[in-house]
Amino acid sequence: AAFLHQAGEQAQSAAAFPEAVAHFGRALELLHTLPESPERDRSELREQMALGLIWFGVDRHGIPEAESALERARGLSERLGDRVQRFWALAGFQTISHYRGRQDAGHELLSECLALAEAEGDAGLMAWVYGVLTVLECNRGRHREALAHFDRFRALYDPVKHRALMSSWCGDAELYMQCQTGLSLWCLGYPDQARKRVEGAVREAHEIGHTLLLHLVLVRDVILRAWLREPEALSRQNEVVRSLGIEHGMPQLVTLTTFYGGWCLFQGGDWKRGAAVMEESLAELDAQQWAVWRPYYAAQLAEAYRRISRAPEGLGLVERGLQTIEGTGERIHEPEQHRIRGELLLELERPDPAEAEAAFRRAIEVARRQEARSYELRAATSLARLLRDTGRTDEGRRILSDVHSWFTEGFDTADLRDARAMLDELGEVELG
Repeated sequence: AAFLHQAGEQAQSAAAFPEAVAHFGRALELLHTLPESPERDRSELREQMALGLIWFGVDRHGIPEAESALERARGLSERLGDRVQRFWALAGFQTISHYRGRQDAGHELLSECLALAEAEGDAGLMAWVYGVLTVLECNRGRHREALAHFDRFRALYDPVKHRALMSSWCGDAELYMQCQTGLSLWCLGYPDQARKRVEGAVREAHEIGHTLLLHLVLVRDVILRAWLREPEALSRQNEVVRSLGIEHGMPQLVTLTTFYGGWCLFQGGDWKRGAAVMEESLAELDAQQWAVWRPYYAAQLAEAYRRISRAPEGLGLVERGLQTIEGTGERIHEPEQHRIRGELLLELERPDPAEAEAAFRRAIEVARRQEARSYELRAATSLARLLRDTGRTDEGRRILSDVHSWFTEGFDTADLRDARAMLDELGEVELG
């Protein structure tokens, strides 16, 4: 069993997830032939934990198997009085919550994990929690908190002492977290810093050559390129991620790259084909039970629908997404969802400018609460355009100018260029 477990760990480190599951499963079968004893329980706990933490990474349909393994592991850890293994069982449940898009539930589980880590006085476990909180708080739209958790992670993390703890997770935890904070920096209104941080992480990940790390970092580069509205750069990285997904048997990752491929087509002006690819990919992600950022991907499809005279369908997608995040707490894209809803309301057979204005103002309100300046800028640009079209140019100029003047970088990005062009249309000529 020990040999099979070691083989499973090696396969997992190489991102050969189906092979790793097979090794862990065979080890568990061997253990079931042994009489019950504390030693056998400890060995079973190790295999159940390994299966619980890897199953859903192979196939989202494996989530029930993962939950079953983790529940058994939690029971064994309690029987053995092993707080560290109880920590990892709860961490596994948190990861499942993440992939189901349930960020608030994940936060509660991490609070339990942190209490166990503190009770053990284990800096490595505490660093792990703060690292995961860096991701989770970003997904909840709490970007200042995400950056603060990254600082706590760095204060505790020792790359030598904690390397073994973090290696199966992502290879180089600090580099992964550094890349993750790039997404929060973009949301907070620092696109140049975000690009610099993510591009640096990509270069280092290629040099390190750890498959899981490269996958995690490249996915975030693709995401950032979409937010920066850089379809050509996104397309290049997307192909690399796609190849990784095919090579290492990650079907959800392959489907996600297909979705972003459709987004690139849409951004390039091929609206119908782009919408069709995104539509098919979103259906496939649903079949694969991929729930992370599902409302955001639906909103991107809705924006494509707006361009091909399918605004009512798009409106339904966005409104269902807004209902979803009320239950999950995955609020990172909430300002953009409200903004896209406003744009769709203007494209209905009977446009509703009053409701659209309310949606844009709601987007600005939520963005300000999150300090998400980049999303606030988009919403202010949309609102200024509507106010211009309804005879309130001065108000639109004031609102957009106030947001635009806050920025100190990123003036070559698509969003800031659009805002600058709108200000020029509205009569604002001072360069910012």
